Amino acid sequence: MSKTYLVHETGELLREPPFVKLYFKALSDHENLAGMESAAFILLLSQMDANNISSIGKTQKSEFATKHKTTPQCVTNAFQKLKNKGLISIASKGEYRISARIASRTSWDGVVKIIMRQEFSASGVAKSVEFINE
Repeated sequence: MSKTYLVHETGELLREPPFVKLYFKALSDHENLAGMESAAFILLLSQMDANNISSIGKTQKSEFATKHKTTPQCVTNAFQKLKNKGLISIASKGEYRISARIASRTSWDGVVKIIMRQEFSASGVAKSVEFINE
């Protein structure tokens, strides 16, 4: 992957590759997220560390709410909806664990494809995401 996205020495992601933004949008659609749920989910994904944890403090939540012309409580409600859908869990106060079903530890260096699947059967819908490396 180009150095415009990644510092190879540290693994730091300088900015997302273009397909990552498409992935976030497609994932929101895939999971039937609308409005604030989608925006809150993308915030959590963008802040996720190597252990699938996103730390969102009171100040960050307030700034995010202001940017989206809403209240911090509305953001909290969106996080709760994401939790109810099984996309996140509460790790601790202000820390959210992203479901390994849709995001996982991987180096963006070498990721060339992201595959999302929906499988329908009598027992319901199974959704999965796979990261394909070079």
